[in-house]
Amino acid sequence: MVYSFLKWMVRWVLKLFFRKLYISGTEHIKEGKAQIIACNHPSGFMEPLIMACFFPKDLYFLVRGDVFENPLLKPLLIATHQIPIYRFKDGFSKLRENASTVEASTEVLSQHKSLLIFVEGSTKSIRMLRPLQKGMTRIALQTLSQYPDTRLEIVPVGINFSHPLSGGKDVALTISSPIPIEGEIPESSDQIKKLQEELLEKVYLRMKENILHFDHQDRAESAEPLLRMIWEKFYLKNPVKVSSDTEAIRVLTDFAAQWDNLPEEKYQEWKQRLKNGKISQEKAKALPVYCLSIHYQPKTKWYCFWEDCRCFTDICSMYCR
Repeated sequence: MVYSFLKWMVRWVLKLFFRKLYISGTEHIKEGKAQIIACNHPSGFMEPLIMACFFPKDLYFLVRGDVFENPLLKPLLIATHQIPIYRFKDGFSKLRENASTVEASTEVLSQHKSLLIFVEGSTKSIRMLRPLQKGMTRIALQTLSQYPDTRLEIVPVGINFSHPLSGGKDVALTISSPIPIEGEIPESSDQIKKLQEELLEKVYLRMKENILHFDHQDRAESAEPLLRMIWEKFYLKNPVKVSSDTEAIRVLTDFAAQWDNLPEEKYQEWKQRLKNGKISQEKAKALPVYCLSIHYQPKTKWYCFWEDCRCFTDICSMYCR
């Protein structure tokens, strides 16, 4: 009752807080399925709210255990399906309580419900998918060990914010197809470790497809003006409040990958152009045309942002048409 009421109320608040929400792949979140929702954690508070309000089924959450120390807040946390998990900084006595956390998580999954885990383990507002923690795979394998008839799957999710620390902007949440966990659980510790590493690698790569990821964080900072122009262009193209269109995130992630992999000499050249002001945001907003690839593949679409109306030749070999 509390969960349903808050879901309805917060959903409307989020529509006011954000200018536009791109939410796609909700068909992969299914009733009657045991699912671990694996998501990145760039914002801290907004991700669980967005998923709780826009996913088609109720979610259970692993959250910082220290918030349960507040006696006034604890009943609300329990009523909204939150499960405490403790960290080293909480002390060894609290860490021992994680055994009951794992038990509660496996119980949720055995009932064919969905458990949301922020698999990076902490919040950090950067354009990067950080290494995934093993807790997700431990819960998954223990669930299958205790409840071998459970058909468990991991659902990779990527979430991106145009301005992570402020409202009134855009958010893109993309849900990938589930990764089923099949077969018998190995007995030896070495085999279990290998299986965990394989699962983590598979989930990481699937999540990374839908996240603005820069291995070079200095390049992420320099790319921000261009990324925000791309967000702006898609908003002006279709300003509907909630959209399932995936084109925006595809263009954003493609651009991020290309910018991150530019040869250093060319990167410095484009960075200097940005610094010298040879980019016009007003012109970018006004341009109605696409830049098509040299092979004329309609799926590869780039916008022109430069004063001379010419794209990143070295990135995508494209020109305005």
